[in-house]
Amino acid sequence: MTQKPTKAVINILSHRKRFCLADVVETTGLDRRKLLRVLEKLRKEGYLVILDEEHIRAVYKEMGPARRNPRYKLIKDVSGRRTKRPDNKRDMIWRTLRHLRKTTCSNLVRITGCNERTVGDYIRKLASDGYVRSMGRYGKEKVWILIKDTGPQKPRIKEP
Repeated sequence: MTQKPTKAVINILSHRKRFCLADVVETTGLDRRKLLRVLEKLRKEGYLVILDEEHIRAVYKEMGPARRNPRYKLIKDVSGRRTKRPDNKRDMIWRTLRHLRKTTCSNLVRITGCNERTVGDYIRKLASDGYVRSMGRYGKEKVWILIKDTGPQKPRIKEP
């Protein structure tokens, strides 16, 4: 299994304070563009700074401009960096509900891939807190409509 670019870069940063993109590519064997994206993201977050930048000329039969080879310096410890928490089932249901505005539980199950019970429980909790309301029926199922949209972050509902 290949290592993910972010983990590979963080692993290198635990051993070295100064390095260039070519060193990282050679050490990890991963795609140059993906590694550059990760390094630029870490630079924008304030963990790295660019010391200087050289340009590597294209080799025989390569087209395009000279490639960047920035030299970085680690200025802040990366071990304290928090990664984005993966979405849970309720996040997926909430996002889908916001997009659709009006839907049934079976639609939410089909689109999100969540369990029927999970969707039903969450919809009932949202209804009890006033975020959704039953609008009628479509066949034998209730149609739910979003009343109170709190934005992309799922609402904090009262747990019994």
